[in-house]
Amino acid sequence: CDVSHFTSMHSAFLGNTAFNQDLSTWDVSMVENMDSMFINSPLSNENYDNTLIGWSKLPFLQDNVLLGASQSYCSSKEERQELIDTYGWVITDEGENCPLDFSNAFVTTWKTDNPGFSLDNQIIIPTSFGNVYDYTVDWGDGIVESGLSGDATHTYLVSGTYTVSIIGDFPQIFFNASGDKDKILSVEQWGDIQWVDFNSAFNGCTNLDVIANDIPNSSIIYEWRAMFKNCSSLIGNAAFNDWDTGNALGMEDMFSGATLFNQNINNWLLGATMNMNSMFENATSFNQPL
Repeated sequence: CDVSHFTSMHSAFLGNTAFNQDLSTWDVSMVENMDSMFINSPLSNENYDNTLIGWSKLPFLQDNVLLGASQSYCSSKEERQELIDTYGWVITDEGENCPLDFSNAFVTTWKTDNPGFSLDNQIIIPTSFGNVYDYTVDWGDGIVESGLSGDATHTYLVSGTYTVSIIGDFPQIFFNASGDKDKILSVEQWGDIQWVDFNSAFNGCTNLDVIANDIPNSSIIYEWRAMFKNCSSLIGNAAFNDWDTGNALGMEDMFSGATLFNQNINNWLLGATMNMNSMFENATSFNQPL
């Protein structure tokens, strides 16, 4: 449609029950009023995003345009703000609503009815004092919970094995030989979590194995003490050799009692490390060049 001479689109699709198209190619340079344009219309959030992005790239627009929509925005956040800041547009919509992306989550698997502090149909994600948390969990049963700032307990309808995914600010997991340490079975992906401390992270997790092929973002971690202490099921994989240990100060007891662990870690940079006391104590399978 050639709308380049239109000056008003007031209520253009108001209440339209079918329209759902990308209007990013429309030349709305002359439009002075878009009030209620997309109110109560089924325009998708994606098409709304694309439309705002396209309009923001026009050579010029009218100032102080009112735009009314019943949609939310996500990918057009910067372009929407440009319309507001540069042209004084007043945009009334449902606000920002970006779908949660768990593709780079910290992914673990748990068995709820293994022995632990919580009930047979529950798990508790352990956090530590002194760190700031603001994370979201996909509990693996269709429930997603956001805004978590400390230990998180979840109750499943049926006991069993579940995959749990975490995104957001989650600086440390801290079993410390307690809680539901025997319920966690595996780390399947480290994701893009910025870890700040691995001290006693999986200490005492007797059923844990790390099968993740990616590596943790550990560039700022100083403490690795007892990270896998008494993790008697830990076998690991070749990815261990690529871990970033450049700032590691303390590694005492790190693999103590990890009786199956025998991965090559010869690439680890340990120039800053000051303490390796009992690092491989009772790690009876470990036999790698150091």
